[in-house]
Amino acid sequence: MKKVGKNKIKKYLFIIDKIENARKKNNNNWMNIVRLAINIAPEKVIKIMKKIDKYEIRIEIMKHNFNALKFWKKFNINLRSQTFIIK
Repeated sequence: MKKVGKNKIKKYLFIIDKIENARKKNNNNWMNIVRLAINIAPEKVIKIMKKIDKYEIRIEIMKHNFNALKFWKKFNINLRSQTFIIK
């Protein structure tokens, strides 16, 4: 495995910090939209948020399954018989 230099690590950490700050700002904007929507139509917003949450859970499961497949492929293990089906 190739060794990564200290300067390159600092560069990556700087980029990660920039991404983190941008995500924080964007998350605040999304939360402001949700606050506004709750004030205008609370019942509709709650229904939509429940749908979003349901799909977020599905996405997390799919990401977990994908990461597990990548991990086991390193060891040449086939998990096709153990795949999860999400409906």
